[in-house]
Amino acid sequence: MNAPSPVLAVQELAVTYHLPGEPPVNAVSGVSFSVRPGEILAIVGESGSGKSSIVSALIGLKAPNARIGGRILLEGEDIAAATPQRLRALRGRRIGFVPQDAGLSLSPLRRIDAQIDEALRVHGMPRHAARARTAEILADIGLGGSARIARGYPHELSGGMRQRVLIGIGIANDPALLVADEPTSGLDVTVARRILDYLDGKIREKGMALVIVTHDLGIATRRADRVLTVQDGKIVETAPALSIPPPRSSPAAPAPAQPGEAVLMVAHLVKHFPGRRGEAAHAAVDDVSFHVPRHGTTGLVGESGSGKTTIARIVLGLETPQSGAVHLNGHDITHATGEARRLLRRRMQIVYQNPYASLNPRLSVEDIIDEPMRAFQVADPAARRLRVRALLDRVGLPRRAGQQTPSFLSGGQRQRVAIARALALEPELVVLDEPTSALDSATQGQILTLLRDLQAGAGTSYLFISHDLGLVREFSDHVVVLRRGRLVEQGAVRQIFECPAEAYTRELLNDSSLRCWHLSPLGKAS
Repeated sequence: MNAPSPVLAVQELAVTYHLPGEPPVNAVSGVSFSVRPGEILAIVGESGSGKSSIVSALIGLKAPNARIGGRILLEGEDIAAATPQRLRALRGRRIGFVPQDAGLSLSPLRRIDAQIDEALRVHGMPRHAARARTAEILADIGLGGSARIARGYPHELSGGMRQRVLIGIGIANDPALLVADEPTSGLDVTVARRILDYLDGKIREKGMALVIVTHDLGIATRRADRVLTVQDGKIVETAPALSIPPPRSSPAAPAPAQPGEAVLMVAHLVKHFPGRRGEAAHAAVDDVSFHVPRHGTTGLVGESGSGKTTIARIVLGLETPQSGAVHLNGHDITHATGEARRLLRRRMQIVYQNPYASLNPRLSVEDIIDEPMRAFQVADPAARRLRVRALLDRVGLPRRAGQQTPSFLSGGQRQRVAIARALALEPELVVLDEPTSALDSATQGQILTLLRDLQAGAGTSYLFISHDLGLVREFSDHVVVLRRGRLVEQGAVRQIFECPAEAYTRELLNDSSLRCWHLSPLGKAS
């Protein structure tokens, strides 16, 4: 029997960026591959390797200064030469796309169900059929059964929930090709497994082709049929997924640090969000208490929607709890306002999960990092400039990146800018909200080594929010497990990972692929 024709055939793809006054940048060069119906191809590579440029070319959403060479055949049609009108007709219908930045890809002014419904109706589905299909999609991606979620707005959902909405929109019209750019980077292990199981079933059932871009080698080896490795814009290896060794696991956690007293105390926090149209109030956080040790790290783990980010916002004064208290160095800061709250900003900083949404797109990278120092009148301009360059070096960004705006950087590079900005004021406490979810494994190791070195040198404390339990085990001293806004259990990292007391914690650990980073002083992960 003859093999089916490829859904996608890429031939000698080249992507070149033209910048004013500078030589062209060859982001992708000579890339060729194909994907057949029912096949999953994973594209892996470090941050800046060209993965996102390949994705942009596949879906016909290249930057204005980009030039595309080669051929991209979708079901035999060369879409590299297609008109903008033709590409608009294909996107969403024959090419599904799941972007990485959920916060930027969903309209903040429209309800969740309306955005899924729009993806169906714009391609001709009747209103009544679109409404029924929307309900089906919400159920499939684990967001059905709640009118509050379906009729809510993106800002009312967690990052993981928003990402699931994007996945639902991507598969809404059963496209021939689905391109997923880091589709699970914002998801906890349980939801990520459920979503990947769902995608795998749809691919096999519908005969779709899936191109999944990921920095998680574990996902690539477990879920894909073939893995394509990209470096410096070129393919360096193509291999069956089963031939690639999975990430190493280590049964033992590192010995916890021996910190002093708590720098942060959270006591009996309660936060309710009002219901809609007669619904009862939603308890986002329900009687949660924990501490962050001085010079140490507390990890918050739990499924998407468990209250992790809401707790972080309360700690930073961005949300006010119904009850409970937050103490920094023994002082109650729960209801600080005005100048007192402004001064606390210098002592507490945050690195958000979505770096692009938290960086000013009009400022250069140097100005973004300098901004908090300028706001607090730290040093003179010359000294701040030297500090900015030192921070660029420490987070592994080239000096030339300082003159660029965030739009010219990869997702991983943008996250490094966000980390540099948070560290500029040398705060006592840094809230890390999924700080490495957009980074490849090598860069994750470098960033975590940097954060650990700063902790050792400057005594910085971290509240570390992550769905990657391997990172939490490697990086944290104390672990807090949350579920649906309530505290499940907490304790020393070794205790929680080796002898969890609760069934829910055991389920999280069973679903995760625990990795050991073996961080070195040089910032390299092995």
